[in-house]
Amino acid sequence: MGRSSHQDRLTAGQVLTLPGATAIKPTPILYKGKRGDTLSGIAERKLAAARWRDILTLNRDILTDPDEVTPGQELVLLKR
Repeated sequence: MGRSSHQDRLTAGQVLTLPGATAIKPTPILYKGKRGDTLSGIAERKLAAARWRDILTLNRDILTDPDEVTPGQELVLLKR
């Protein structure tokens, strides 16, 4: 079969080639730190208590101590 002469229309029997799957970046869940927050406390309230290490890993660039979260600090909790 030939190609359609109009790019917005398909013809009967026309074969289409579709692109492969494209990567979709997950949307992160963000949390703004409050006074007295710790990663284990945030994890317990927002995720599951054992997930505080995941929060630390996702925020390594801004966190060094899991017990010191600065008020107003924006943390990534989880990537969906």
